[in-house]
Parts: sequence; C-alpha cells; structure tokens
Amino acid sequence: HTSFLLELEAELSAATQRLMDRAVDLAGLQGRLEEMIAHLRKLKFSKEPLRMPEPEESLYDVLRLSTDSSLAEIKTAYHQLLKEYHPDLHSSSSFKWIKEEAEMKSRRIGEAYEVLSNNQTREMYDRELRQKRGGAK
Repeated sequence: HTSFLLELEAELSAATQRLMDRAVDLAGLQGRLEEMIAHLRKLKFSKEPLRMPEPEESLYDVLRLSTDSSLAEIKTAYHQLLKEYHPDLHSSSSFKWIKEEAEMKSRRIGEAYEVLSNNQTREMYDRELRQKRGGAK
C-alpha cells in the first residue's frame, strides 16, 4: 500500500497547486482522483502495522525490471521511480513514515541503479543472484 499512498499524497499535493492557479486546465484531475478513490476503497488496513517478512528483493525488482533489461531501460526505470519516490517530493508530508519510506525507497533505487548501470558490477551481481537462486554459476 505504501507506494500507492506515496503516489496519492503527491497527486493531492499537485492537485492543490493546480487548484490555486486559475489558468491551469483541470480536465483530467477529477477522473484521476476518482480512480484513486476507487483504489483506496479496495485497500484493507489494520490498526496495527503488520510486518510480514518479504522475500529478498533483487535490484531488478527494485527497478521493476527483468534481468535481461537493457541499459536504456535501466536508466529510464531509475528516472521514473526517482520522480515517484524522491524524498523532496514528500518533504511536506505531515506523515513522518511517508518521508522515511520515500527516503528508504529512493536510496534503494539509487543503489540498484549504481550496480545495474555499470556492466562490470552488473555481471558480478547477476552471478551472485544466480547463485542465490540456485542457478548456474
């Protein structure tokens, strides 16, 4: 749910800014907000946060890519995700956990990009990943 909530907060912040500027066309805003409301209604929250152990995410998972992605795809994914999770976008959040989550995700995205954008470090990482997953060396 976290990524959706981060997206929702960014969207609401942008909508607020657009509403203040009378010259901006608000045509798509209502549809986007209705979409997000429908998504919110489907989410299930509990009073206490439930921390399930997540399977270890690969760097490819962090960037939402497959292991055969090109350097251009890696770069594009990095920039798109950074636009979504950059801590500066969430610095005005009144929820401390959103700021912390954005910082953590942004840091992880940067780490993934640093390794996967360099052929040498990517080859080493791919070997380690195959070994972890029980594949060929």
